[in-house]
Amino acid sequence: MIRFLNLRLKNFLLFEDLEIEFSKDPNRPVTVIRGENETGKTTVFRAFQWAIFGKESLQQLDPEEAHPFRPVWLLGEPGPETTEATLLFEVERDEGGLPMRWQVVRKAITDYSPESGYTDDEIELSIQNEIDGTFQPANKNNIDII
Repeated sequence: MIRFLNLRLKNFLLFEDLEIEFSKDPNRPVTVIRGENETGKTTVFRAFQWAIFGKESLQQLDPEEAHPFRPVWLLGEPGPETTEATLLFEVERDEGGLPMRWQVVRKAITDYSPESGYTDDEIELSIQNEIDGTFQPANKNNIDII
């Protein structure tokens, strides 16, 4: 089983810096994201989707828009901006024991100028070291576990 623990967004559409902690309580295992219209609920979902699947997974809101996640405060403004989503999750082991913690970091740079456009997503998948708690880049053996 996969359990999502945390989602952190930087410069993603409406959110300059947002962190969401998902429920870890086994008696209340659901996190509800609610709010008024136009406050960012769908934007959080799109960021979650982008973190896992990349730009191709995002439906364009405007077919002319080349940047489906450039910060709204920079639309029309030239200059590069880095957008980042970090998703922390854990995977239970088939043999039991402590779950393995993983971290996905997806980054992209957008620039409003047509010459610059959008850099390809950079994605980094890391696994938490059980001894010191740091995250190390995952290798093929780690990934096969998921």
